Amino acid sequence: MSAIDTLESKLSRYSIPNLTLILLAGQFLALITTTIKPQSLSNYLLNGHALFSGQVWRAVTFLFVPVETNYFFAAFFFLMFYYLAPLSSTTGAMPATTSTSAPPPSPPLSPPLSSPL
Repeated sequence: MSAIDTLESKLSRYSIPNLTLILLAGQFLALITTTIKPQSLSNYLLNGHALFSGQVWRAVTFLFVPVETNYFFAAFFFLMFYYLAPLSSTTGAMPATTSTSAPPPSPPLSPPLSSPL
């Protein structure tokens, strides 16, 4: 068993289901919020001084800072993020195949039927 398999078996119980969709929804809400009130973007950013001053929510909200403020590119990003979300959850959860044996042989073909002539 490799180190990756060991870590996966020990830490898989801490995984967050649908994490990419949660991030997508948070980024969408942050985009709407910053569109309505542009000054609110500074509330989402990770600021070390503010974090240690007691604004602990900054440790999570920086993940929701929208990458793009142009609506066309934001819509493209959200769609790509949405369509690639299942891919990221399935590739990490696929078990490794360690079998090196050959596949089982196929059954023998039935003899051809003789045609009456």
